[in-house]
Amino acid sequence: MRRRRPCRRPRTARAARPAQALEECFDVVQWVGRSGEQQGWDAERISTGGSSAGGNLTLGVLELARRNGGPQVQACALFIPFVDASIPSETYTGKAFVNPALVRTVRDTYFTDESQLVDPLASPALGTVEGLSPLLVISAGLDSLRPHIEGYVAKATAGGVAVTYRCIEDVDYDFPLSNSRALRPQQREMTGLLCEHLLQRLA
Repeated sequence: MRRRRPCRRPRTARAARPAQALEECFDVVQWVGRSGEQQGWDAERISTGGSSAGGNLTLGVLELARRNGGPQVQACALFIPFVDASIPSETYTGKAFVNPALVRTVRDTYFTDESQLVDPLASPALGTVEGLSPLLVISAGLDSLRPHIEGYVAKATAGGVAVTYRCIEDVDYDFPLSNSRALRPQQREMTGLLCEHLLQRLA
């Protein structure tokens, strides 16, 4: 019988330190990188990705990998990533899903110390793009996060990162998880872009 790898028990947002989720994600990527021979996979072909806060964690993992000398991630996919926690909540205007009240809740829940908001591990847009893995970045045309995402894409592109960017028009932040039949074409487009990205970067 194979022994299971010990793992930390997930905590609620209030119980966890702000950096704990990122540390746990990086632990997993490190384990994947050193366990290829034992587990029977190619540890040289690692990909990672996430949506919204998951996209934020993904970029944090890439930064920790850069600081620690690996493991190397060959492909990264970001769906509507939250890239800058330092932007004040009152700047989120209009009727978008991500509104001032939601942003305040996120900031109050996860960032008890305002100095954490400008840490590049929490706000990747404020950090370096040096050594970033090839990125697929998808935004939503009606999403209030779109300008921040496009600013990050511009920064990464200017820094020499291989970036594939697509804005899905006429949809809001939550479209990837919607059950609406009307949004299935956009969801299929997103899935197709992801498959193409992975096939290209992991071949």
